[in-house]
Amino acid sequence: MNLQRLFSLLVLSLFVTAEASAQSATKFTVPGSAVTASTYDVANNAVPAHAVDGDLSTRWAGQGDGAFITFDLGTTQNVQLIKIAWYQGNTRTTTFDVLAAGSSSGPWTTLINRAVSSGTTTNVETYDFADTSARYIRIVGHGNSSGNGWNSITEVELWGQTSSVGQVATPTFSPAPGTYTGAQTVSISSATAGASIRYTTNGSTPTSTTGTLYSGPLTLSTTTTLKAIAYQSGLNPSPIGGGTYTIGSGGLDPSAPPSGNFDLTHWKITLPDASEVSASTLSKGYELENTFYTDPVTGGMVFRCPNLADTTANSNYSRTELREMLAPDGSASAAGNNWVMSTSSSAARSAAGGVDGTLRATLTVDRVSTTGESAKIGRVIVGQIHGPDSEPIRLYFHKRPSDSRGAIYFAHDTPSNSTTYLPIIGDPNNLNPSNGVLLGETWSYEIKVVGQAMTVKVTPQGRATVTATFTLESAYNDLSMYFKAGVYNQNNTGTSTDYVQATFHSLTHTHP
Repeated sequence: MNLQRLFSLLVLSLFVTAEASAQSATKFTVPGSAVTASTYDVANNAVPAHAVDGDLSTRWAGQGDGAFITFDLGTTQNVQLIKIAWYQGNTRTTTFDVLAAGSSSGPWTTLINRAVSSGTTTNVETYDFADTSARYIRIVGHGNSSGNGWNSITEVELWGQTSSVGQVATPTFSPAPGTYTGAQTVSISSATAGASIRYTTNGSTPTSTTGTLYSGPLTLSTTTTLKAIAYQSGLNPSPIGGGTYTIGSGGLDPSAPPSGNFDLTHWKITLPDASEVSASTLSKGYELENTFYTDPVTGGMVFRCPNLADTTANSNYSRTELREMLAPDGSASAAGNNWVMSTSSSAARSAAGGVDGTLRATLTVDRVSTTGESAKIGRVIVGQIHGPDSEPIRLYFHKRPSDSRGAIYFAHDTPSNSTTYLPIIGDPNNLNPSNGVLLGETWSYEIKVVGQAMTVKVTPQGRATVTATFTLESAYNDLSMYFKAGVYNQNNTGTSTDYVQATFHSLTHTHP
């Protein structure tokens, strides 16, 4: 056999093999809801879903080197090739990568690196790569030859072999997502026997390795987006199930002032200009725009405070914060307006407005400061016990701009003002804890004092309660104390527009 004939047979063999591979591949169906992107052209409504709508007259467009679009196949599949139609593909070229992953969070494998489109057609162009087992396919753009920085795609097709591996059944919820007038206890299950379930309550997407492992029914007391995935060894993970539970927040009225939803008859408030509003005025419908008001959606009580504002005596930081007043018509320093520990003397207990106490709140920290001195950025106090000259507890939420989650810890002052910091979920030396609380995530706290025993409980919604206990010094006996709640901004640096904000969905203080 001469060399020319051998070469011809080799070319024919490769052609037949490629044809057979292409013919055996099938086009995967990808709905628009399964396509996401790092960015898109809002002005031209060039949304990610346009890349799979079958219409070459629509497009996804994302500007900037590294802008990407991601396709979720729903389950792990054997992906063999990708077809891409480029916007203005007959007049310019686009440089791009194609990546693959089994999870939306990676790790990502590069299938095609720095490929360049033909620049000759607006129809789909085929790009082949080694057969890959993946659920997620991502196209990363590096701009086009016109130099305007846009990555624009009119259509994408993914082709390969449908996986023969079974899939775990989608989690179901009882009761189903919807609108309810009160708290709901929600059970999650999968029809696949023996499957494990992970869930999130903050709107993020769980995977078989991320999210909270389901161990029993969840109690949802405020509006929550619940998502879950079921998984089992030897099977593909389930599609994501879930939805939003809209809870009436205990009957909070979004059209009412804070005093219409909360009992404020035994609180006064300190504002960012250092002025105070009495319990009498506060409980008669008082509001202050962009400072103290009712959230128009949830009915929650919103506290907002800028970094750069006035301060009260003996403080370097501004606040929008309630101060407990057990005898609201009297002086704040009067014994009857405050409470003492039950280990105090009989005379102190008789004169006080209460003995021992519990402060409970459910809230979201909506915003923390992002500018200023690094040690102060992101700190806010949302609950306190205050004494005459010191604070038995200051409850902190602390999240820096680089952190994905906030830490919750408390500071304790001795009566002589020696301060220590104690962890609950993270601490000043352990910021951004893996089990931390997101901005906007609902959580609850309870600060309870019985004698010298102080118990602090923090419960992120849908997760286990974290409890810290502390023994207060005997020197606190006979000293007057009071609760505080709201936002006490712990950043007095930064820009004039920077601020902290929290929304309280429940707030009670009792002295049994």
